[in-house]
Amino acid sequence: MPIFVGSAQVQKMYIGSAEISAAANLGSNVLGPAGSFPGITNSSLYLPLKTSIVPSRGSSTPTFTRATAAWSFDNEGKLNQNVPSGCARFKGGRLVRNYVATTSATLAVAATNTVTLSRAETVTFSMGAGTGTATFSGTAGATGTLTASPSGRTEVTKTCTSGTFIITASVSTLVDIQVEIVSGQTDQTASEYVSVGALSSPYHGAGTVSGADGCKWFPTNKDGSAIPSSTLDGYFAEPSRINNCLYNRDLRQGSTTTAGVWTSTGIGAELLSNGTFVDGTGWTTGSGWTIGSGVATKTAGVSGSVYTPISLTAGKLYVITFTVVRTAGSFEYSFSGGTSSYGPNRAASGTYSDILLCLPGNTTFRFTGGSTFAGTVDDISIKEAAIQVTTTSGLDNVTNSASRLTAATTDATITQLLTAATGTRTLSAYIKRISGTGTISLTRDGGTGWTDITSSLVTDSWVLVQMTSDVGANPTVGIKMGTSGDVIDVDCVQDEDGAWATSPILTTTAAVTRNGDVLSYASAFDVAQGTALCSLSSVVPITVSGYVALAGDANGRMLRFDTSTARDSGEAWDSTNTATATGLSLLTGIRKRASRWGTDLLMCADGTLGVAAAFDGSMGASTTMYVGCSQTGATQLSGTLRELHIWPTPLTDTQMKQVTS
Repeated sequence: MPIFVGSAQVQKMYIGSAEISAAANLGSNVLGPAGSFPGITNSSLYLPLKTSIVPSRGSSTPTFTRATAAWSFDNEGKLNQNVPSGCARFKGGRLVRNYVATTSATLAVAATNTVTLSRAETVTFSMGAGTGTATFSGTAGATGTLTASPSGRTEVTKTCTSGTFIITASVSTLVDIQVEIVSGQTDQTASEYVSVGALSSPYHGAGTVSGADGCKWFPTNKDGSAIPSSTLDGYFAEPSRINNCLYNRDLRQGSTTTAGVWTSTGIGAELLSNGTFVDGTGWTTGSGWTIGSGVATKTAGVSGSVYTPISLTAGKLYVITFTVVRTAGSFEYSFSGGTSSYGPNRAASGTYSDILLCLPGNTTFRFTGGSTFAGTVDDISIKEAAIQVTTTSGLDNVTNSASRLTAATTDATITQLLTAATGTRTLSAYIKRISGTGTISLTRDGGTGWTDITSSLVTDSWVLVQMTSDVGANPTVGIKMGTSGDVIDVDCVQDEDGAWATSPILTTTAAVTRNGDVLSYASAFDVAQGTALCSLSSVVPITVSGYVALAGDANGRMLRFDTSTARDSGEAWDSTNTATATGLSLLTGIRKRASRWGTDLLMCADGTLGVAAAFDGSMGASTTMYVGCSQTGATQLSGTLRELHIWPTPLTDTQMKQVTS
């Protein structure tokens, strides 16, 4: 159940790997065989939409597009990162993705396949019954050989680093090669085999473009048991959104070679001697550098550093502030000794404040100017960060994928200056309280105002909190911890262009766009008469402008919502007339809505009939039905939709109440 705290909203919570809704998923259809209803002629089109976009009844052809990757919570309540461009999402389903790039038939003649990993992953390799071998090797650390068995599948699981590996098959009989990323899964054994290149659209029911090939959603757990209906929420449709918050999982900066994104206040004693260069002592000047008149100065023509020893603790974050007057070229800084940890490369005058992670062996602070850099540096300060960040397991249950924040003082903050346009935007994060009871707050205006989300948090459970505001372009977002010693885990910090939080969009060095989910069915309904039924949920707040669940064209909406339609309601619209009905809230569970058009226009919500309106004679000019969005591929439901039925004739009042009860 969404819980609003000020402008913050809690959507879901996670206990262990289980996703707990704050309200039961009420309203799932109680269906007979093949989606039938007692005493009612079968619908002409039936779309369960639990794990596939393929109709169970009717011959309508689906089309699905989303030209970017996306992320989804799976049957274990974990964040699944294996959803590629063109693959539909089924919330609560189990996704198996085969990363092999060619067909089994091609593999039989020893083709090669390259798989690229963006992070360390657990990878399971398997092959079907037969004879022959498959080898894998490469920079990702996955090296080995699989030998086929004539009696069944063989498999091996490897822990791989980021990088690439190549699979080469050499077989005398056809085998089914499968490569799966199983990081974070409870059961990391090989899944059911999913072919690549063997089927045409819609590939395994997951999508209609080639990017979805090799992906298949299952309604069962790996052990064969059925995923509960309360977990298997259905087809998931969201609008296009951009997450402008960088390094939204690793708040240390995301890597040891890039800083200058998240920053904190410095606390404690000054750790750098003579950062004002008053007497020039303690510093060593490299090529092009001189110290005098209270500043360090570099001339162009050669690359070089000015550096000094410093006592640091490995694994801690430090706040580095300094002032640069630049006349040409670029500069950076680092902790060196051992594996160096670098600050950002910059090319502008200014006063900077960054946090930087100390790696084992770092014993020197070094300020470096490139060969073209000319300018001065002064007032360098290094202190411990007020919020110390280490890594922890995140929403995907993968080790070191998220951040653990420990407050080293009262009202400790960690913030990030975004590059983002003005407008209504939503800051969100998944937060888990680990210890302490102090206040936790969010900001979008650099700390001028803070939204207290403390009452939303749950110890040892992930909770999504959010706040929405318009503070102009390039806001500074952040988290404040009120009590020293408190510990929280944070994952998927997101600042997106919209009035509510959508599913996680993962970022590192740049903003990331997740395009909208667009699903449609050709020749799906009769524009002159018919009935539509579906079960759906949504997280769109009531104050937000309209969105669409079922549509034809711009002049026909079988189910839509606007600013005047409460989220416990729904309306049918024929471009002239509107019929509404009120039932249970879509914000707190999966609900049932049905509309009919023909002799009249009527809505029914959770067994309650609305007032019939006149019908203008047509639900638009197009028989293509858009599911979870409008015909333009916009105004997405921002929720789930399943158990969709279309009848070619209007149902009676009694039947409308029956199918929605």
